[in-house]
Amino acid sequence: MKNLQKLLAGIAVAACAFTAVAQDVFPQKTVTIIVPYPPGGAVDTFVRALSEGLRQEWKAGVVIENKPGGNEVIAASALAQARPDGHTIMASTEAASILNPLLYKKLPYDPAKQIMPVSILVRAPLVLAVPANSPASSLREFIDMARARSANPVRYGSAGAGGTGHLPFIQLASDHQLQLIHAPYRGAGPLLQDLLGGHIEAGLLGSAVAEPHIRAGKLKGLAVTADSRLASLPMVPTYQEAGVPDINSTFIIALSAPAGTPAQVVEAIARASRKVLLNSEFQAKTLNPFGFVAVGSDPASFADYIRREVPVQKKRIETGGISFEM
Repeated sequence: MKNLQKLLAGIAVAACAFTAVAQDVFPQKTVTIIVPYPPGGAVDTFVRALSEGLRQEWKAGVVIENKPGGNEVIAASALAQARPDGHTIMASTEAASILNPLLYKKLPYDPAKQIMPVSILVRAPLVLAVPANSPASSLREFIDMARARSANPVRYGSAGAGGTGHLPFIQLASDHQLQLIHAPYRGAGPLLQDLLGGHIEAGLLGSAVAEPHIRAGKLKGLAVTADSRLASLPMVPTYQEAGVPDINSTFIIALSAPAGTPAQVVEAIARASRKVLLNSEFQAKTLNPFGFVAVGSDPASFADYIRREVPVQKKRIETGGISFEM
């Protein structure tokens, strides 16, 4: 009997040791990165470049699985059902973990229980831009113009209702008692075209999208969401410099994993991603053209970001009375 107990104890110890070794040696097979957008867009292009860096770092396969639609709901639902071993992860914006639970009355996944943060990969400062012929040449002038036009409200656009280009305008209107009209578009392309054509009077654009048009004199940049002026747009002040508190409209791309993924695996993914992101050649070829700034946070920092952002976005969504149905 004692020999049997010793044998069983030995098997248990060996199993634990094998599990620990298996988790330390990551990945053990091809890693799938779910992308909530179709091929060819900014997020997909960035993640494909990142995946190539991870292939070299891990000496293992990394494949992209595009699951577009539903404001990242389809992709997040697939991630929530994946095996929690780190071999299926998702690269998404703040929609999947922060905005969707606040925007939708009912979701097919619970981000708090089924998804865990891995790393904020990059952030992209956004520029509040207006047409070149706008009477406003500063953020203060824009606010004054909007306040004076309560009978004929300023019309602004966003790349989609409930997103990072929409919610900050709700806060701006609330903080400064403005009447604004929102025009939602299906993506940044149509938004940019109507802003250039003067069909709308303001919009939040990625810095890389706005830069050539500001330099060409076709748009005016009133403020940028960043701690300091961007090297690519030194003429555009920050919100603090413009005398208006930052409206927190920075766009992020982050990695998430199924809840229950071992902590050491999650940390290994975050470390490998950070190493790729901090490579100067990767930054020059991949990040700079999109106006992305490398972050490469650890899981705890991403979790803290979610905790801080939820009440901010909740207030904006409630103020705007925004609610979606699946």
